[in-house]
Amino acid sequence: MNTLCLQLTKPMSPAEIDKKLNKNFFLPQKVQLRQEKLKTQLTGEKVKIKRQYTSQVIKVKNCPDITMSLEVGLAVFPEKVLEQRDIYLYYEKAQIPQVEKITAELLKTLPLLLVEPQLNFRFGLENGSFSPLNMPCYKTGTMTGGIWAHMAWQVYFLNGIWLKYLANPKDKVLLRQLRIKLRRLRSCLSFFRPVFKLNACTKWQKKLRDQGLALGVLRELDVMLITIVRLDEATKNNEGGPKHLQEIFVKKRDNQLAKFIKNTNISQQTAVLTEFMLWLQSEQFQPEYIHKSFHKFIIHRFKIWSKKILNMMEGSPDFSDMKKAHKIRIEIKKFRYVLLSFSEVNKGALSLLRKLKRLQDVLGFLHDDYINGNMVKNMAVKNKGASEYEAALFAGWESAKVESSIDTLRDFWQEFCTDLLQWRESLTPDKKIKISKKVIKEQIFPL
Repeated sequence: MNTLCLQLTKPMSPAEIDKKLNKNFFLPQKVQLRQEKLKTQLTGEKVKIKRQYTSQVIKVKNCPDITMSLEVGLAVFPEKVLEQRDIYLYYEKAQIPQVEKITAELLKTLPLLLVEPQLNFRFGLENGSFSPLNMPCYKTGTMTGGIWAHMAWQVYFLNGIWLKYLANPKDKVLLRQLRIKLRRLRSCLSFFRPVFKLNACTKWQKKLRDQGLALGVLRELDVMLITIVRLDEATKNNEGGPKHLQEIFVKKRDNQLAKFIKNTNISQQTAVLTEFMLWLQSEQFQPEYIHKSFHKFIIHRFKIWSKKILNMMEGSPDFSDMKKAHKIRIEIKKFRYVLLSFSEVNKGALSLLRKLKRLQDVLGFLHDDYINGNMVKNMAVKNKGASEYEAALFAGWESAKVESSIDTLRDFWQEFCTDLLQWRESLTPDKKIKISKKVIKEQIFPL
């Protein structure tokens, strides 16, 4: 039996929800008031939860085998209260096509986002104590359980950050967090790619990439404006800082954001992520992976990914070649995001993770400088006069930064290769999974 939980993004009573439901599709039943006292496990301790909520079965026309219910109320945990306004769907794998239609119909009239169905795990996600390794599906050791445990919580997080960002689209910190969570999900999907049927997986890699394209343009313009401000500060004692450049790119950023806001809403993003979750539940696996050990699979994949990076690092890569440097940056970034996500293998990898972060940052500086340079060149062609002088000033500033970044990479490269090789050799298929809650809390959620 599969479960999907969609939460209303704003408080609504059962009566208000009832009015918005399409009565040609949904048949709400009688509302019942319920009170419960439950015991559950949180961070290894037994705790009591008190619940008070209304429960309402909602029948779906022509789908008698799919159970749908609405729960509105409160769940009281130690030191925290979770507000429930949840629509639950229960169904078998064969009914997923019908569930896709049901969720699409719900999203036409209700503002919804995906949340963890089980309240104890939802609580863990909100207070930073969640671990995929504690989920019952993970403990089965199966490919299905392992993939769901590692992917589902990332989707809930991503959907939640979409909601926060779309409510505050000028918040540049939220923009950065959103892009990182989206990249992390994409990296994990790439890690699991051999398990899935190729065409469907390729489709979802593209869909998730498309979700982030407009966000990437906004971030590039933010980086450009930060660089212009720093250049202005460095030349403030001289005549003529890059004021004209700043005006042009501020206007460009404002126009891009207005276009993004106009074309994007939370229902769109929830619809895409809901479809993705249902695809994961459909278990479109390659036959040879259906019965494979999940733990042996991830060890094998990390061996392959780390070997790929080591092969790229043979000798001394030419970091002045921006295309090659960008390819290395992509592989480093994917590897780091996936390693952060798998507490099965990252317990002894704190030093490696720090080096990966440093490499990612320096390679990121190189890429940003390259993108900035191209943006200014294109702008200078369209805007003559003062912009030509400012473009030349900018180019000189960026050139000095690039040389410094390349020197840093050359000095750091061999040290990182040694650490990666040692970590890779420590991976064994029969290595027992054991990790403390403290490490989980620190490593599951870093940006």
